[in-house]
Parts: sequence; C-alpha cells; structure tokens
Amino acid sequence: MWVRYPCDWQLYNKKMIYINKLRKNILSDDATIIHAIKCLNNSEHKICLILNKSKKLLGVMTDGDLRRAILKSSDFLKPINQFYNKNFTYCFEDTLKHVVKKKYMKDDSLLYIPVVDRKNLFIGLHSKKDFFEKILLKNEVVIMAGGMGKRLLPLTNNYPKPMLQVGGRPLLETIIYSLKSSNFVNINISVNYLKNKIINFFDDGKRLQLKIKYLIEKKPLGTIGSLSLLKNKIKEPILLINGDIYA
Repeated sequence: MWVRYPCDWQLYNKKMIYINKLRKNILSDDATIIHAIKCLNNSEHKICLILNKSKKLLGVMTDGDLRRAILKSSDFLKPINQFYNKNFTYCFEDTLKHVVKKKYMKDDSLLYIPVVDRKNLFIGLHSKKDFFEKILLKNEVVIMAGGMGKRLLPLTNNYPKPMLQVGGRPLLETIIYSLKSSNFVNINISVNYLKNKIINFFDDGKRLQLKIKYLIEKKPLGTIGSLSLLKNKIKEPILLINGDIYA
C-alpha cells in the first residue's frame, strides 16, 4: 500500500530537490541491476527513482533494496522491476514542511521522501538533512597519512598509501567525505612521504567546505608523533585516525 498523510494547501518548503536536478537518479521500469548500481554510485542523492514515460513515480530503490536484489540474483542484467520498492512512502507537492517533518522524518530509515502531484506525477525529492539543523563539530581531526607504505610496493612507488584508489577514488578522500558527513570540519592531515600528492589533491579543503591543514613531518615522527605539530590550543577531544583504514 502507498502511505498518504493529510496535507495543507499552501506553498511548501523551498529546499525541495526538483526533478530537473535529479536526472542521474531517474531510471525507467526496464532498467537493469547494473543501471541501479551505476545510479547509486554516480549520483549525489543515494536513491533511484523509477518513472514511467508519463513521469509517474512507480517506485524507489535504495542501497538496501540493491543489496537484497544482488543476494537474490547474480545476474546484473536482470530488470529492476522485480526488486524495487513499490510500497514506498511519499508526500504531495503542497505538503507543508512541518507536516513532512512530523509525519515522515520520525522514521530513521527514511533519508529521502519523494514528492508527487495529485496525479502521482513525480515533482521532486525531500532530503532528511534539509529538515534538521546541522551541528558542526569543532573537534580537531588528525589523519595520519605520512607513512611510506613499504608493504604495498610497487603500488606506493609514486603514491602515498592513503592516495591509492579503492572503489574508484583515493581511500583518503573516502575517509574525508565520511568525516564531513559526520559533521567534522577541522581536518589535520599529517604528511611526509610524497606529501605533495596529498596537499595538491585536497588543498585547503574549501571545495569540500572543510578546513584542511597539514602537519608536515620533516622526518618520520612515528605513530601519533605528528600530534606534537598541532598549533591550536586544544579544548575539545581529538579524533585521531589512520589514513589507510576505513571504518
């Protein structure tokens, strides 16, 4: 069954992500599992929206739906119409923001709420993060990324170990994106071996809306030795992590 809730007939929240910005998220009913994998991998919003030719929303597919599909079938060319969620929660385009927040956002499993008009034609998407104030953490994060990675030679001849690609991007980049999603903004990266590969890639962090600084070890300082290079007065607990481990 489709879940509907009462609506107020007024203009609603301006933060809705409209259909014209969701092209990477839209799939047709005859798309395959491999199309869904590419969709979730390449789009900013981790949800596939399945529309028919009339732009009616038929269903949605999230990471969880995709994992369950892969467990059921190893044939990635199978159509997703066997696997996507047809019993999804949605709201109407004139639903007020406080109604959406009260009725839908209590469910921790819902990160996105599709929005339709009264004919069930797809309009856009509500993102849960837009409904709650983001509290940025002031804690300093120190990522230890100065090692030579000798055990991974020859892969580390030209790249420091944290910059080796895992899943199509440097592992260190994935770590930093994860920190950002957890609301950390003050990132310190300790560097030594091939340090410019890291510094040139991330720069000062502005493009990621982060503050990235570098603790440059003129000589290897050993495990956590780079903490001695922190210049700021530290009032909050520090998060210290390795640059070659993703948790």
